[in-house]
Amino acid sequence: MNIKSYMIVVILSFVSTLSFTGCSVDPRGEGKGVDLYDEVILVKEVLWRAKIGDFKGVFNSIKTYCEGEERRMERRLWNLYMAGDDEGVIILANKFLGKYTASQENFDVLLIKAAAHQRLDQYDEAIVSYESSIPFIEKLNNVQQRKYSGVFFTLAYLYGDQDKIETALSHVKYGLLLEPQNFNFQIYLGELYKRSSQTDVALAHYKDLLSSSQAVEEERAVLKTKIRQINPLAFTEDFKPIKVASMPYYKDFSIKILPMNHHDSVVRLDDICTLLESKFLFACEVLPPVELEENKIIDSERDQYDADKVLRELAGIYPLSRDRRYLLIAITGKDIFSENSNFVFSWQNMNWGTGVVSSYRFITRLDEFYEREIVATRRLGIQFISTTTFLLGFTRSTKPHCPDAYPDGLSDFLQKGSRLCASTIEQRRQLLEDLRKFGLTPTHFDSHKIDEINRVYKKYYFEFEST
Repeated sequence: MNIKSYMIVVILSFVSTLSFTGCSVDPRGEGKGVDLYDEVILVKEVLWRAKIGDFKGVFNSIKTYCEGEERRMERRLWNLYMAGDDEGVIILANKFLGKYTASQENFDVLLIKAAAHQRLDQYDEAIVSYESSIPFIEKLNNVQQRKYSGVFFTLAYLYGDQDKIETALSHVKYGLLLEPQNFNFQIYLGELYKRSSQTDVALAHYKDLLSSSQAVEEERAVLKTKIRQINPLAFTEDFKPIKVASMPYYKDFSIKILPMNHHDSVVRLDDICTLLESKFLFACEVLPPVELEENKIIDSERDQYDADKVLRELAGIYPLSRDRRYLLIAITGKDIFSENSNFVFSWQNMNWGTGVVSSYRFITRLDEFYEREIVATRRLGIQFISTTTFLLGFTRSTKPHCPDAYPDGLSDFLQKGSRLCASTIEQRRQLLEDLRKFGLTPTHFDSHKIDEINRVYKKYYFEFEST
């Protein structure tokens, strides 16, 4: 068979098989058939079988690929969602659901569609899709259902935003049946009780959660804030004034916090400064915000700032000199990365005395019901302690609850508190001795500063070290 005849047979086989099966090849990836990757594999096999004269094999190969179209459309949906093409997800999901009936095998399509609607702020449409998935979830066993607890939590949150409190309550309770360890939505349950005028029930619920040994320091801070909102006199006797009156305070050495591009004002930098003064016993101030040139620091493909480039830009504005007596720590609301990392919470150059902290991963997903301002400032306060210890050349603590312990992600970070550990206190003592040797004279905190320190510790439930 010459090449012309061979190609005619291949094309006729290809077209007739597609027509017979109702399948279409879709190299543009619009969801009508196989995507470009599958098409390449299909064409290679078809050409090979045609070349050896196996025309029945050509037909069967195409038929087999087309029978797997449903799975390929699901994969394409997921790829579109991960690429952030929410409108494309919805269009393709509607085509899918028009062609295939939602079933126990493919109901995840409903969830992808719902999530796309939610990201587009189309909350009513998101609710419809999430609700449509529930009959399929309910047919699963308890172990299988647990991975779908987020569906019920999300619905509870969406209904709560629409003030459909009873419906929100029923969904969050069902979600907690599947995942009772989810403290975030345990707290949200208390919020819903409070919004439905069940104040006593909410208070009892918060107290019960507070007594749990599983609550980390941050969750305990949120719960105490919730309880104090209901009963303003709660915990007043528990708070012990911070004893810093007799401690040295160095005004001539300082930390300067610099808000830069995309800084989120929910983070109270003045309160973080007060925290740092109480921890390191030298001054802190918040500088006026600056805007670095975006094109000099951003990686457009990653949509993140290159932390090393940020530090270089900052070093150009605030150069290190022999008489410089401060550490500079910038804060941005943009995600940052460095070297081979996907992201970093902060990045520092000890030789330049300069660092940058990103608030992005600390606050992006914080809900208002989780006391966003309290938690945002508390988290960033702990991170600033860690960044400062690095810039000072301190050796990291090896205990996970220490503020300067290395966290491999947010879950590790949440194990940390704000209380300095013994190794850090000792290194601070040595640093203060060195400052004195360099001719810096310590004073003491004045009464106003002491009042501010106590206010900050009480508001954010920071922990103070006993020394």
